[in-house]
Order: sequence, then structure tokens, then C-alpha cells
Amino acid sequence: MLKETYPRRLRAVRIANAVNKVEGVPVTETAQQLSAQWVRGEITGEAMRAALLAKHRKHTHESTRRKITNQYRMSTARMVTMWVNGSAPI
Repeated sequence: MLKETYPRRLRAVRIANAVNKVEGVPVTETAQQLSAQWVRGEITGEAMRAALLAKHRKHTHESTRRKITNQYRMSTARMVTMWVNGSAPI
């Protein structure tokens, strides 16, 4: 990496982090690590983007799965309660 590139990349990351802070969006540890690697020229911007998207997709998938599981549990609990009370539509 060129010596001139490092300060520009570092400034870009600092600005991006500041904008996120102003918007109330926390910068994850993963994003900080990937940004540091990008600043040092260890990974490309595309590799950083792909890694972040993969991490967020995994998190979103797990979060959705938990929501569905919780909804199923709540639904099952309601049905059991209705059955015990004699009001289940069986």
C-alpha cells in the first residue's frame, strides 16, 4: 500500500465511525477489526464489505429463527392454556 493511502483510509474510517455515532448506530467489534485491516491494506474494500454482509446476514438469520421459535412457543402455550380451560377449538 502507498504511504499516501494510509492516512486517507484512516480518515475515512474515523469519519464513518463519527457519522455512525451521530446516527446512534454502534460500530461492531467485527467492523472495527475489518476497518483496521482495510486501513493497513491487509484486505480490500470489497473483502471488508463481503465479510460485514456475511456477518450481518448470519446475525439476521439467527435473530429471525429465534423470533419464529418464540412465536411458536407462545402459540403453543396459548393453545395449551385454552385446552386446559376447555375453550380450545379442537
